[in-house]
This record gives sequence, C-alpha cells and structure tokens, in this order.
Amino acid sequence: YAAIKEVVRDAEGAKFQDVMNRITRRQLPTIDILYGSEDQLEGARAFAEKRDPVWKGK
Repeated sequence: YAAIKEVVRDAEGAKFQDVMNRITRRQLPTIDILYGSEDQLEGARAFAEKRDPVWKGK
C-alpha cells in the first residue's frame, strides 16, 4: 500500500499527465522499487506468455 499512498500524496494538486509521467519515469522511490522487483518482471512475463504468474514475494 506504500506505493499507492506515495502516488496519491504526489498527485494532490498535480495534473494527471504529470503524475503519470513521474510514474513511468520511475521518479517516485516506491514505484522505482516495484518496477525493479522480480515479481513485477514475473507478472509481465506471465501476462505475455498467457499463464498464471508464480509470485516469490521479491
């Protein structure tokens, strides 16, 4: 939930596109951690391969 809270706090008073740009550029610390996680990569691979992901909690 930390990532959601960080995005919401950052988004207050900002334009939607500005916040989305910060997310996709990995300019928020929590988002940067999530994008680099093994589970995030597994989720993307599983989606591309049309299979259920195997989460490791990493």
